Amino acid sequence: MLVAAAVMGKAGFSYLKQLLSGFLKKQFIPPETVSPIRYRIGLVLFSIPLLLGWVAPYISGYFPVFEEHRLLLAIIGDLFLLSSLIVLGGEFWDKLRALFIHRAKVSLA
Repeated sequence: MLVAAAVMGKAGFSYLKQLLSGFLKKQFIPPETVSPIRYRIGLVLFSIPLLLGWVAPYISGYFPVFEEHRLLLAIIGDLFLLSSLIVLGGEFWDKLRALFIHRAKVSLA
């Protein structure tokens, strides 16, 4: 970054930084509202790792694949959970945040 700033100057570096940050925001920051289908897909992605994490200790005796590939399944579950938060959008982040606020109220409009 230091070399880029020295070569392009302050104005050029600021322009490049603004261009890259705009691109990254579009790619990685979830939108505020999402469609109902996208929301349902996100809920499935969110629920699968939670359910498997809860059920896996009970069924690992019947399905040895859970015990043999425990680390791989945990990594896949974590990726599902993280990707679901991006798919669900910004409104879900607010709902998730409200779980940890004592005085948060539900408003069904």
